[in-house]
Amino acid sequence: MIPGLRRWLVSPRMAGDLDTLEGTVMRAARDPVLFTDLGMEDSFDGRFDSLTLHATLLHRRLVAEGGAARRLAQLYADRMFRSLDHALREIGVGDLTVPKRVRKLSEAFHGRAVSLLAALADPDDAALLAHVERNVYSTREVDPATMRAMADRVRALDARLTASSVREVIDGPAWRLPVAELGVPPPPTA
Repeated sequence: MIPGLRRWLVSPRMAGDLDTLEGTVMRAARDPVLFTDLGMEDSFDGRFDSLTLHATLLHRRLVAEGGAARRLAQLYADRMFRSLDHALREIGVGDLTVPKRVRKLSEAFHGRAVSLLAALADPDDAALLAHVERNVYSTREVDPATMRAMADRVRALDARLTASSVREVIDGPAWRLPVAELGVPPPPTA
C-alpha cells in the first residue's frame, strides 16, 4: 500500500455513518425553531452560523470519545467544507472566487468554534451569552430573553450530546431536545 493512503480510505460502515451524520447535523442546524422562535437570520450567513454551532458541538463530542469517533469528526469536517464549496458554486459564486470564500468561511468557523468551546468550558453563562450575541446575532438585535434562550439551548444540547452514545449522536436521537429544553423564550406577558 502507498504510504499515507490508508488515512484516505474509509470503511463502508464509516462511510455510512458519515452519510447519516451529515443528514443528522443538517437537520439539527436547520431546525425551524432556530429561525422562527429564536430569531436566527434565515440567510446563507445565518445558516452558516447555525451549522458552525452544531458542527462544533458535534466535533467536541466525537473528539472526546477518541478512536474511530475522532476520525469520523475529521471526515465530517472535511465533507462539510466540500459541501460549502459546492453550495457557493450553486449560488453563483465564480470558480476563481470560491477557494477564497471557503478559506474565509474556514477561518470564521475556526474562530467561532474556539470561542464556543471556551464559552462552554466556563460554567458562568456570561461567556456563552457573549458568544451568542457576537456570533449568532451579530447582524440583528434580539431581546435578552431570546439570547438567554439560545444560550440555554446550546448548553442543553451540549449536555445531551455528552451524555449520549456515539450511535445516538450519529443517528439523531441525541439532537432532539425535550420541549422543556428547546430554548424557546416564553411568550411576552400582556
